[in-house]
Amino acid sequence: MQKSLRIAIITDIHYGPDRYSKKGDVALDLLENFIRQVNAMDVGLVVDLGDRISNADLLTDREHLARVGAAFKSLTKDRRHIIGNHDVVHLSIADHEAILGRSLHHHSLDMDGWHLVFWNASCKLHEGQGFRLEQEDLDWLATDLAATDLPSVVFSHMPVDTGSMVGNYYFERRYTHGEQHRNAHLARRLIEGSEKVIAVVSGHVHWNQLHFMDGIPHFSLQSLSETFTTHPHAAGSWALLTLGDTVELEVFGRDPVMYRMPVKNTSHHWLAPME
Repeated sequence: MQKSLRIAIITDIHYGPDRYSKKGDVALDLLENFIRQVNAMDVGLVVDLGDRISNADLLTDREHLARVGAAFKSLTKDRRHIIGNHDVVHLSIADHEAILGRSLHHHSLDMDGWHLVFWNASCKLHEGQGFRLEQEDLDWLATDLAATDLPSVVFSHMPVDTGSMVGNYYFERRYTHGEQHRNAHLARRLIEGSEKVIAVVSGHVHWNQLHFMDGIPHFSLQSLSETFTTHPHAAGSWALLTLGDTVELEVFGRDPVMYRMPVKNTSHHWLAPME
């Protein structure tokens, strides 16, 4: 029997000015409430999937990140952070590492019989091309997954599942090339070919979504400060991922959802699409 592990997840805090449908002015209060709840729970790890701030300018972003970092330092649990695209418009990865006190580069962690992958893939926006995975991102992921024999979960800021964006406030119409890396299929090929990955968890797209690819669940989680599904209130969303004999993900807040499924048999693959 696989040992159980519970992981609390938060994403797209977007502390800063209100922008579009994001309530950045309440994001810090919501984050502090999340931390109070998690500190009182039996949780092995906390994962922040990125976009901690809504970018404004260098000085403002640094000030906002410092407040977010101070809040995270009140956590009594171990934590990991992922870089989001808004995080690095004006600030560097080194800025985030200095303020958060954690690595914001690719790394992984083995915990209670699970291999947890914190994949900080490039969030650089290429003019006219959207986001694109760099070869070094793909090489690192391939090497990391090849080196483990444990069932693995990949955490990233952007999804790699090409899930439908129909109805999405941001990505159906206005930002039609911004929902994920243009070459995300290369990451999926590595993930599926590794025969190790039992789930992929991401943020970025500001809604709850579950999409299966080759039997692997790809979860996208709602933003903490988003309102488009819960208008006029911020969703206040965060999640608990429970790994054990099943994979269970429960999202809390004003936009709740619950998923439960068996752990994938990683050696079994779907039939390839017909030619």
